[in-house]
Amino acid sequence: MTILRCALVASTLALHLQAADRVFEPFEGDGFGTWQETGKAFGKAPATGGHGTQPDKVRGYAGESFASSFAEGAAGMGSLTSPPFAIEHPHISFLIGGGSKKGLTSIQLLIGDQIMREATGQNDSILRPRTWEVSDLKGQQVRLRLVDAAAREGDYILVDHILFAGKSDPNFPGATRDGRPFNPGLVSTDTLPGVTIPEGSRLEIFATHEEHDVYS
Repeated sequence: MTILRCALVASTLALHLQAADRVFEPFEGDGFGTWQETGKAFGKAPATGGHGTQPDKVRGYAGESFASSFAEGAAGMGSLTSPPFAIEHPHISFLIGGGSKKGLTSIQLLIGDQIMREATGQNDSILRPRTWEVSDLKGQQVRLRLVDAAAREGDYILVDHILFAGKSDPNFPGATRDGRPFNPGLVSTDTLPGVTIPEGSRLEIFATHEEHDVYS
């Protein structure tokens, strides 16, 4: 019985580890690493929400920065392609905003040159969660490609925080600036010395990050 119980526990742990989320690309830092770029649309590194060349009021990204094909404005065109990887998780999730033209402003999942999955923004600068179910592709060698092949106003793509997930609705971290929570319109301050909550008082805080459908 003990051996059977240990086997069941080991099996459960193996399933849990297999399903654990793994961040594939957070788009943080000074460059795009091993991703291959064509054209000049994406610049030399991820963009930040406060970058002067970005669309107004970029929201919904995770961390400090995100991939953006707006580095040279809407007229810039190009692509950003990941190194190949094997599908191991049932879902690929990411944040996406920008234009809504498939084949022109999109993120694509490729096997060879064949597009297996594709997603676009909603014609605005809000990055929203999207998930592909990819269990049918398990074990296949694939690549991800961000595409901007259009040059009209509103034709750009924003992508951030690509992760491999065990479930279809993983949680995404919020935006930060210099390591601190950041949201346009909200102001954070340092802790006020000497400020306390009187005993018996009740403090309620309501925070929302509606573009991620998260409320607390």
